[in-house]
Amino acid sequence: MERYYFRGDGRKQAAQLLFGKKEDFDLGRYEIYEELELALQEDGRFSVWGNLPGDSQLLRDTHPDFDKVLPQLLPLADRMEVEEPLPDDGEPWVDPNDLVDFEGWE
Repeated sequence: MERYYFRGDGRKQAAQLLFGKKEDFDLGRYEIYEELELALQEDGRFSVWGNLPGDSQLLRDTHPDFDKVLPQLLPLADRMEVEEPLPDDGEPWVDPNDLVDFEGWE
C-alpha cells in the first residue's frame, strides 16, 4: 500500500479534486486538517483521511478511482510512504519491536 500526504496548498487542491463534485462542497471544511492522507491499495482502490493532531477522520471509504483523479492528484503530494504488505504464508506477522524477553519473569 502507498500512502500520500497533502499539506498546505496541495491539501486544498487535493480536496478540490477529491470532493469538488459534491453538491455541498465547501473548501473550508478541509482547513481543519493538518493534512489529507490518501491510502492507495495495490488494486487501485483508495481511501482518504483527514489528519488532525493525534486523530484521523475517514473522509472517503475505500473505492476505485471512478473519477480518474489519481493522475492529477498524486503529483501534488508532499510526501509518499510505502507500507509493506503482511506476509501471505499463513504465519501471523509480528513486529520485532513488540517481542519481549520473558526469561526470569515470574
